[in-house]
Amino acid sequence: MVGLDKSKESLIKMIPDLNTSIILVGQKGVGKFTLICEVLSEIVNNKDNIHILQCEQNKTSISIEQVRELFEVINIMPYNDSRHYIVIDDADKLGDVAYNSILKRLEEPKKIRIIYISDIRYWCFIRYYKIKMFTDTN
Repeated sequence: MVGLDKSKESLIKMIPDLNTSIILVGQKGVGKFTLICEVLSEIVNNKDNIHILQCEQNKTSISIEQVRELFEVINIMPYNDSRHYIVIDDADKLGDVAYNSILKRLEEPKKIRIIYISDIRYWCFIRYYKIKMFTDTN
């Protein structure tokens, strides 16, 4: 990924040992989603343990139904990996009920890591590692 080499290296080192979730924050179109998908494809043994949650076409928010469907899939322990990874693209589009359901799920002792992607500068998540995404200028 042109211009995001430092961010990629940091994420590759950080994600396997992370005990919390990550929020990638940056301007729209900077490459947050592409970067995290590329990083996860390099560090996760079984691609079935990578789950993408994004707003459905012609919808304005991520619904609780989408979250419930996802959690049904991840209730099965991950195969050939130690955890499931959920990437929430445009996390600022989570509906209130969906948002609360995800927060509640994080409190459970399952092996799930969630990566939120947003172009909103401030998130009121507590306990999450926040990474600001900018392209390298060198």
